Amino acid sequence: MGKRWSDEEIAELKQISESGLVLSEQMHRFPGRTFYALKTFASKRGFSFRSTTDWTEEERAALRAVYASRKSIKAAARDLLPNRTYLAIKGEAFRLGIRVKHRTGRVGRSWVWAGIEQALAEESLTVAQLAERVGASLTSVTTAIELRRSEVHIGDWPRDAVTGRRSAAWELGAGRDAPRPAPQSSRLKCRQQRLKKRLRAGTLDPFAQMRSQINSLVAA
Repeated sequence: MGKRWSDEEIAELKQISESGLVLSEQMHRFPGRTFYALKTFASKRGFSFRSTTDWTEEERAALRAVYASRKSIKAAARDLLPNRTYLAIKGEAFRLGIRVKHRTGRVGRSWVWAGIEQALAEESLTVAQLAERVGASLTSVTTAIELRRSEVHIGDWPRDAVTGRRSAAWELGAGRDAPRPAPQSSRLKCRQQRLKKRLRAGTLDPFAQMRSQINSLVAA
């Protein structure tokens, strides 16, 4: 049996959720608790958390000063951005197009894998979702996964709500990849498209059959 959750811990989780804070940046408030345990318990309680904290213009100015400094990024960030993690700094710098000329190649991509690990520890994500979460390019994320392929596996093949295409959702840990679902037949695709058109046009009642069954039960 796991450690019992105290009223103080529950209150802390609620406060973090209501304040819009990032849970991974508040781990010091829960000694002895893992991030996974916190996320799982919070989900059962209906608490949700932001995945990132918005950057202010003052912080972005400090970020540029960090990259312009002769110090290492970690050393300069300790002075100028004490409330930001190294991964958050690297990700925001990438989004802003800030570069360090002498950091290239595989060494320069090590932060990408660290960000991927952190993101996948929370949930399974596609390459596109990882790129957005980590703040790296699609190519950098794909390359990092290929280099660490034995440390991840495909857990699912979710369908994009807009394009309808399936993409691999990655999970941490060695394991067997989930098989990619067979493509839909052209007949089924046409049927689904017709149903969507009728729904948009208001000529299809998706609850008609349910009401009919309920009425039949009542009449009996």
